[in-house]
Amino acid sequence: MKKKYYFILGLVIVLTQTVFSQDMNERIKVNNPSKNIIQLMAVDSVTYYLNPDEPVYYEYDQRGNVILEESVGFVKNENVFNDDSLLLTTRFYLWDYDSNFFRLHEIMDFSYNENNLLSQFQMNINIEGVWIENTRTNYTYNINGKLSLETNSYYDPDSSTWFLTSRTEYFYNANNLLTQSNTYSIDFDGTSVLESQSVYTYNQNNSLSFTQYESYYNETLSYGTRSNFTYDNNNLLIEEVMESYSTYSGSVWKLSNKQEYFYNANNRLESVKYYMYNNDWNLHNIDSIFYDNYFNQVHIKSYRNINEEWLCHQRIQKILDYNYTQDQLLNPKSSPMYTDERYFDNSTHMLRNMVLASNSSPANESTWRIDTNRYHYSLKNIGVALTDNFDYDGYDFVVYPNPSNEDSYIILNGVESQIQISVYDIHSKLILRLIEKPINGRVVAKIDVSNLSKGVYIINFKDGKYSQTKKLIVN
Repeated sequence: MKKKYYFILGLVIVLTQTVFSQDMNERIKVNNPSKNIIQLMAVDSVTYYLNPDEPVYYEYDQRGNVILEESVGFVKNENVFNDDSLLLTTRFYLWDYDSNFFRLHEIMDFSYNENNLLSQFQMNINIEGVWIENTRTNYTYNINGKLSLETNSYYDPDSSTWFLTSRTEYFYNANNLLTQSNTYSIDFDGTSVLESQSVYTYNQNNSLSFTQYESYYNETLSYGTRSNFTYDNNNLLIEEVMESYSTYSGSVWKLSNKQEYFYNANNRLESVKYYMYNNDWNLHNIDSIFYDNYFNQVHIKSYRNINEEWLCHQRIQKILDYNYTQDQLLNPKSSPMYTDERYFDNSTHMLRNMVLASNSSPANESTWRIDTNRYHYSLKNIGVALTDNFDYDGYDFVVYPNPSNEDSYIILNGVESQIQISVYDIHSKLILRLIEKPINGRVVAKIDVSNLSKGVYIINFKDGKYSQTKKLIVN
């Protein structure tokens, strides 16, 4: 159980993998006149203290990939990445209390297709000193690069044979949004039986409006959940109504829970009301959410109705380091072991402490239990080498919106000749190059960033004589 806990903790925290950058106008000229170095600050390591005597340590490479995750005296992961920051191998160690050192227990290998999409994951385990193939997952994609088929296999060492155990099929609409997934269990004779099915529908803004999950036993529906989502005119979620189905409760769909969402004048979530259904909707919990002057979500208070009085029974507080802002953060590519989920969601600054407080007797202010999770960071310098020589001339240009996850626009005034716009990643790789001509001394160029990995990119413009660079954050 503890191993599983730390694995999940790694998924949530490790791949925040945050890298901090300095001003793009600070440059270091090198001996090679054809190159220019953009100086960046990167995370070297993070130590997370869930408990004071049980730190979890993370170490990063120059690209911001986590190469070491170690829970002192318990478990350790060593990761190997290629030049494209794709995870190739993870070695999982368990602490051997008899010998007081880490013992290699599992090796996980990852393979990718020509589009750098994960194509296979295989786990090998060590049993009494012998390495044995254990499980394998293969991934197939459609022409749009969306996952269309996932198959899982188990290796039988007695027969030296791989057996399919399950497969999941994925279906999408014209907007490449997932609409259905079917999971089948597969017997040793190859017989497939529907195990579960998920269905998704969307509104005119491509926001999720309905989702339903069904689990089957002997091809008969045995359990299910579904939700309906309602949005306001700003496409902000304002209500989720949940239902459940079970053969143990009459084999009918029944209302179960409801959540209502409320926003402030800046369209930021400020309150959530939680209801339970028992012949009628009963309000049982309210969350109030607070922000600092930078719109960081820094405090959540949860209230419960006790004896006709709403009392606070739980608090979550974030203590931030205001020396760094989100436009100075780099996020490396995700990997199969570590998802895109960012621990810094709803924050534009760097997290230092997470304070969790609970009170089993809310009427008594002396019964609060407080736990503080701490984060310590060490930083290092890295340099991004661009292939062209850039001389700053005082021109400036605007990148808007920034950060972005769809389209960004580059706006430049006072230009008389055509300009070249180049986009680089943090590995100095040219991602995109545009040639734009000014209209009445103004250039407006659109960059589609929807297909770019999350992180920081460097945008340069040059008109043959002068040049300027800026950061673009893809979130």
